[in-house]
Parts: sequence; structure tokens; C-alpha cells
Amino acid sequence: MTKQVRSVKELKHPGFILFEGLDFGGKSTLAKRTAGSIERELGLNVQYNYNQGFLKSDIVDEAIFSQMNPREKAEYVMQCYLQDRLPSNPENFTEIIQDRYAPCIIFYAISRGGMSLNETKRFIDDCIKPKHIFLIECGYEERVKRNHERSSLTTLERLSLSSKDNHDKFVALYKRIIDEFQVPFTVVDTTIPTTEESVGECFKKIKDLRILTHEIPLTELVVDFECTVYESTVNLRAEEIKSGMNLAPVKVARKIDSSGHYINVLQNGRHRAYAAWKSKLNTVPAYINYEHVDKIDPSVLTFVKDFEFR
Repeated sequence: MTKQVRSVKELKHPGFILFEGLDFGGKSTLAKRTAGSIERELGLNVQYNYNQGFLKSDIVDEAIFSQMNPREKAEYVMQCYLQDRLPSNPENFTEIIQDRYAPCIIFYAISRGGMSLNETKRFIDDCIKPKHIFLIECGYEERVKRNHERSSLTTLERLSLSSKDNHDKFVALYKRIIDEFQVPFTVVDTTIPTTEESVGECFKKIKDLRILTHEIPLTELVVDFECTVYESTVNLRAEEIKSGMNLAPVKVARKIDSSGHYINVLQNGRHRAYAAWKSKLNTVPAYINYEHVDKIDPSVLTFVKDFEFR
């Protein structure tokens, strides 16, 4: 098999995980700490964004926005976000934890702009969709306790805290909006659990559902270091595959050079990758980090199929 590199033109941004929900539910704390857990436990590069577009944080012109009534604001912001795009340069690709995006705009459009959910359908259909949504919910009494940490409240925050009926109405509205996006979502109730427990719940869901996992063809996977493996370990992994057990994702560095080509370099999981090859699988699950290199030297690369036993 000829050692080849591939064009970055084939690559698309890996997408983003979205955290949504009413204020004082612990949403931002969970999003930030979950991002930290992903970096620490999975070794992935993660970008945390708060309430902004992907290409620029000032996607909405505040000078224009401040002169509008609520309905005009909703229309304007929706149009701004329809022009947003995920980063397209693979050298800058990273996993993204987004703290609020399109659903909160829809929530504002309905609850403050007076729009119906049906009126926002065109925006829901055409905006960028996350690969998973964590909808953070919290009981009314607990949200009231937590709001004392804020020095001032927005009109919506005051409305949602003014009565349990309003709180329940807003919680139900948020869930209806999330349903309309038709992407996988998980409701996380933070009323009783500690922050650590809620972060653990989010992180476990991300791992169990393989939200950050990508399937890489074994024919593309190479190493640029020692390419020997223990036969006993490979056989053990192969038996696990035969029994129907899912392989834990390997770790891959997607190295991109200055000429616009890339390779998938295995960093961790040689035995799993070789066992998958021996088991005649086509792909292997992987966590991917993107790296820039000046040049790719195919002569130092070894394909998984060419591994040798120690």
C-alpha cells in the first residue's frame, strides 16, 4: 500500500456540544467544568464559547441592537446568526463547548418578542445545529436562592423568577424549543445534585454516547514511532471485539502541513487498532486533536497493517 497524505479540503469541522437552559440553573458552570473534564480525562483540545457566534464574538452589533424593540431584536439576532459559520480552516479545528446558541435566541423571540414557535421555524431549520444538547433544568425554589448572587436581573430573569407558574411555563417552553431542533439532547436536573455530580453526569453521557468519537478508516491510520505490539494483548482485544464489546476510542493526532495535506497519526491505542485490523474491521473509533506541522514525511510512517509483534 502506497503511503499517501490526504487533502484538507475533505475535512469538515467536528461540530459542537451545546449547553442551554434558564439562568440560575448552573448551566455555565457545568459547561466550563465539563470542558475541563474533556481536556483532562480525554486529552482533547476544547474551546469554550459563551453566548456568541463561532467566527466572531461581536456577531451582533450592539449599537443597532440597543435601539430596537424586543420583536425587532429577535428578528435582527436571528438574521445575524443565520450568517454564522463554524470555522473552516482545519488547522484551527477543535472540539467546542458552546454555552447558549440558537435555542436561547428562539426562547427570547417567543417570550419577549411575541413570536410564535411556528414563526421561528425558518430560523430553526437553517441555523447551525449542534451534535448534542444538554438542557439544564433546576427547581424553582433553588433558582430563587441562586439568583441572590446577581446584582441585577434582565426582564426575562425577573419574569421566570416572579412565580412558580412562570418558571414552569418557561421550562416547558425551553423543552419544546429544544425538541424542534431535532438533534439528540439530554436533560440534566441540577436541583439536588452537587456541581461535581452534575459534571460527572454530563461527562459520562458524552463518553457513553461517543459524542466526541470519530470513525477513522484503518487504512489511513499510521504511526511515526515504535510500531511493535504484544501478541497476547492484541489477541485479548480481538476476543473482546469478537464478543461484541465496543473498543475504547484510540487517540489520534490529525497532522496538517503547510501544503494543505493531512495524516492521521495514532498516539495511543496501538493494540486496539491492530486488533481491529486483524478482526477485519474497516474503521476504529478515535478522539482527534488537530496539529499543524511544516511538512509530512511519508517515509517515517507505518500503517497499522504493517505492525509487528515484539
